[in-house]
Amino acid sequence: MRVVKVVYAPLAQVEEHIWVDLLRLKEDGSLAGLIANAPHARPDLKRGDPVIVVRDRVSDWGYVLDGQMHGFYTIFARCG
Repeated sequence: MRVVKVVYAPLAQVEEHIWVDLLRLKEDGSLAGLIANAPHARPDLKRGDPVIVVRDRVSDWGYVLDGQMHGFYTIFARCG
């Protein structure tokens, strides 16, 4: 599993950070992936939707290797 958390511009008053499953790195440096969770503030996006991510919108990252989590800093920060 390789994911990035992406900041999406608000449709209402608040930005939303949404996890994206990474599929591939594009030649221009952007990332292609699929929305990995159900967005709350962005009804135009659904889990499984394909997206292109610009790197400067990434707010977190994570991967699992041999059963160990690496990255996922925003999750660990919330858990104390």
